[in-house]
Amino acid sequence: MLSICLGLLENPEDNLRFEEFYNKFYSTVFFIAKEHLRTNEAAEDCAQEIMIKFAKDFHNIKQDFDDINIRGYVNVVANGISVDMYRKEKKHLENLVDADVTEYRNLALEELDVFDEVLLKDAINAMPEAYRFVFLSEILL
Repeated sequence: MLSICLGLLENPEDNLRFEEFYNKFYSTVFFIAKEHLRTNEAAEDCAQEIMIKFAKDFHNIKQDFDDINIRGYVNVVANGISVDMYRKEKKHLENLVDADVTEYRNLALEELDVFDEVLLKDAINAMPEAYRFVFLSEILL
């Protein structure tokens, strides 16, 4: 993750300074993200997004890392991004449909007419790759 952030820096001369920033604040950023999000994985993703944001704007950070203002800035940015991710996660969970597919699991393709089969294939192919993989792996079980 650090290498990705270093690649986003505008000035390559800031690499050592950003590495120091990353090592000093990553645990704080992760802790803040964990306070808002449900899982460690979500908090890790959020912490990475926060550090990417800092890397993109690192040329604007001139203060010493022990300065109270920079600590406050890190906390405000981390809280803001964490809350945004929490809201997106919450909205996503509200939009999930809890479908009972057990009655369809054993449905043979012979029981479908040609029109239903075409519609089903089109619907599966329209799914994002990750959903398609999960859907097909459930069908094949």
